[in-house]
Amino acid sequence: MDMQVVKAKMGVGPKKGEIQYTVKRVSYADITSEAILDEIKSATTFSPADAKSMLGNFIEVITDDLLEGHIVDLGPLGSIMPKISVKSVATRKECDLSTIKSVGLQYTPTADLASDAKKISMEVIDIYDYDYDEIEGDDDEQVDDGPGNEPDDTGNQGGGNTGGGGGGFEG
Repeated sequence: MDMQVVKAKMGVGPKKGEIQYTVKRVSYADITSEAILDEIKSATTFSPADAKSMLGNFIEVITDDLLEGHIVDLGPLGSIMPKISVKSVATRKECDLSTIKSVGLQYTPTADLASDAKKISMEVIDIYDYDYDEIEGDDDEQVDDGPGNEPDDTGNQGGGNTGGGGGGFEG
């Protein structure tokens, strides 16, 4: 996995407003559903139509189970389950669906997959090829001051643990 050094203006905490340097995962193109289908087709004896149908049905079953409130075991990948965030109230009478602040999905990898993820080979590359010390005072160039400014990019795209993003498999 390629990482890059970026200049970030801190938005929270004791270093708020200061320019800091952080390592961030380089984002490449998403792996599309069609690319996944191509890999399945080349690794199995499924016909293109069978692979698309099987994967589409798999996604549909998982989606239906999640929307019914079930935890879905994805085997060696881990599990995914509905997740809610709620607020506490003083009395039982006040406790109803209005106390739900948000609804989403939570993915939890298996212990083996989480352990393997820690072994991912990483390399810092300089995709901008400039001297960071020369731009020390230049707050306008390559500054990432997005929400929270967390230097620990999890790599989740397409909704991550929030339940967002699209499936992409249509059959």
